[in-house]
Amino acid sequence: MAKIAFVSMHVCPLGKLGEDKVGGMNVYIMNLAAALADIDNDIDIFTRKHDLNDPVIVKISEKIRIIHLDAGPVMDDNNDLYNFIDEFTNNIIKFNSLEQIKYNIIHSHYWLSGPVANILSDKWETPNVITFHTLSAIKLKASSSIVEHDKRYEVEKDSMSKVDSIIVSTKSELEDIRKLYGILDEKIKVIPPGVNLELFRPMNKIESKKSLGLYDNNVILYVGRIDPIKGLYTLLDSVFNLNDSYNIKLIIVGGELNKSQDLINLQNYTADKNKSHIVDFVGIVDQSNLPIYYNAADLFLLTSYYESFGLSVLESLSCGTPAIVSNVGGLSNLIDNGVNGYLVNDISPKGFKTYIEYFFKNINIKKSSIECRKKAEYYQWSKSGRSMFNLYKEISRK
Repeated sequence: MAKIAFVSMHVCPLGKLGEDKVGGMNVYIMNLAAALADIDNDIDIFTRKHDLNDPVIVKISEKIRIIHLDAGPVMDDNNDLYNFIDEFTNNIIKFNSLEQIKYNIIHSHYWLSGPVANILSDKWETPNVITFHTLSAIKLKASSSIVEHDKRYEVEKDSMSKVDSIIVSTKSELEDIRKLYGILDEKIKVIPPGVNLELFRPMNKIESKKSLGLYDNNVILYVGRIDPIKGLYTLLDSVFNLNDSYNIKLIIVGGELNKSQDLINLQNYTADKNKSHIVDFVGIVDQSNLPIYYNAADLFLLTSYYESFGLSVLESLSCGTPAIVSNVGGLSNLIDNGVNGYLVNDISPKGFKTYIEYFFKNINIKKSSIECRKKAEYYQWSKSGRSMFNLYKEISRK
């Protein structure tokens, strides 16, 4: 049994999926923690207080705790949080001076958590690994419209030099770190995430559509954060340019209705194009209800400029729904062209429109659904948890 400290400064794993800053990383942290707990480890997840009413300690299970600590005003965005790294670090140190827990490993998540974990590692004399989830150099390379904190690249590179290991989800991410940050391969470990195969499972498509008030439509689905890196205007235009004969209903899951300005802008854009009748912006959907949406969909669509892995794509495949996605980052690990979907090199409305049309004219839905599930079954959280724990043990022995 090991005692493991997760550091996730900027997002709390309890956040509602689809809210600002809440996405695949939250799913990753909670499911990895659960997989590690299943093999008899204790996990404390340190995160900043996001709400004035957040209790300091939330016990998720007998072996998993979330610990909320102060780190600047609760409403500050990710970039402002850089100024509160020291406060967050000191509050973790104060908390543990009372708890007196000797952690065997520190695992930090995202660039803001890296400096925190480095200080804790030195003070506690504890091995330290990091998963970045996204990296500034790759995002900036992917899209010129992306704006990053001016210290981010420097902080990322510094953390890479200090940690015992860098954990990535795909070989392509390993190669990007080598090329863009100058880190040797032996310091980087590829451990793919998983999917909850019991929750995300194939269901009756007709019944799933009926439950959402959909009947004769060809349903295209997007699930994720409402974020510029997701290329959602490209997604909308690729669907808007389809002939009416396709009878498309596009469902956008994510974002807080009437609160997210980015979501409001997408809704206004849709109205300006006179396409509101074919798009349902449903906002945040609890993860337990997401399988209904994945099963109601005929096609999952992701037009991102950058994805380190693509957990939402994996969830879709696990439900037996094929996907058309940008050929970026780790997505090529999930999609086999013409088998369980398509990879699109031309990330433009025209490029995606071409593949959507081809999909609806040529796809063998039954065969494709079987292949989707088969691909998903390779990615299991139990496997990820065991691989991660083996890495922890290896590092601790050094």
